[in-house]
Amino acid sequence: MRIRTLHRRIGVTLALFWLLQAASGVLLVFRWELDDATLSAPTVSLDLHALGARIESLDQRGAQVESMWSAATAAGRFDIYYDDASGAQRVMRVDGSGRVLRDRAMRALVADGGMFDTVAGLHEFLLAGTLGRWLIAISGAFLLTNLALGIRQAVPQLRHWRRALFTRPRGPSRLRLQSWHRFVGIWGAFPALFVVTAGLVLAFVNAFAPASPAAAAGPAKGAPAARLIAPTRALDAALALHPGATLSVLQMPSNERAPYIVRLHAPHEFRRNWGTTRVLIDARDAAVIADRPAASLATWRGLLDAAYPIHTGQIGGWASRAAVLLVGVWLIGLVSLGICSWWRDLRTRRAREPRKVQSQARRSPSALR
Repeated sequence: MRIRTLHRRIGVTLALFWLLQAASGVLLVFRWELDDATLSAPTVSLDLHALGARIESLDQRGAQVESMWSAATAAGRFDIYYDDASGAQRVMRVDGSGRVLRDRAMRALVADGGMFDTVAGLHEFLLAGTLGRWLIAISGAFLLTNLALGIRQAVPQLRHWRRALFTRPRGPSRLRLQSWHRFVGIWGAFPALFVVTAGLVLAFVNAFAPASPAAAAGPAKGAPAARLIAPTRALDAALALHPGATLSVLQMPSNERAPYIVRLHAPHEFRRNWGTTRVLIDARDAAVIADRPAASLATWRGLLDAAYPIHTGQIGGWASRAAVLLVGVWLIGLVSLGICSWWRDLRTRRAREPRKVQSQARRSPSALR
């Protein structure tokens, strides 16, 4: 089978998957800023004691708090994931002083920021749990393969790179869609390789161990774990080990023997929403059980940790996030051009078939008897 034929068949088969991934990814690049813009509240300075008091107030109301995640914005806001007294899963957005900005059900699909969690669920696992994660991982592997096949086809064109990159496609209308598909593909294929490869790493990691805030939310049912220290003490103990670090995540003890898990973004880490420095604090006396700094890029764990900020563009700030957004738009355009080209070729072939049969009949009338 020729490379061009294989490239087209893979693309046509998985086009809808890739369009969904690209469109949802574009919406998620600046999701935190867009979500924050819906909350008209002033920015306040971070007060760890007030945040801890908010968690304790939920405990006093019979709720079971599982974790608290930074809302990943400069406004210093946090999402608290908890089960209320009736057992319903909820997420509460608070500011740096612990003031409640909104409180919604986890299952909300659109209202109160639920739309962004829904889009994230589609992007990460098609809202279909483990099966969806594997489907995303497999479709991502085919996308990476198809990008490589497309680049292989474009290699002869790149020998004359100025003409390939800056000459608008011309020629008969029948071939113009193919030419535009190739032209657009040459422009974005190499940046897309980095974004898609990082996304593929994340997809397979998540298929084995889901780790998004929404997936992590939902504490184990039963009585809350007995804690001898307040959450604030755990936060203070963790931050004292890493001066200048910012709070990313607080994971509450899941049972009487479990520790607090505090996740920090240390000053030496590269840019990302949530840091990878982890400190385990004993829930009985605030003693440090373990201190796990962010891994170096020279290690496998460091490379895996780098996949998330590369795929989302966070590693380079606003500029790289905008670049990732453009890659998503590019992929939507590329897949759309490919489908339109395939559909036009299909219609052309179907239109030619009756004429071909008639021509054969004129040449050999006995063949139709």
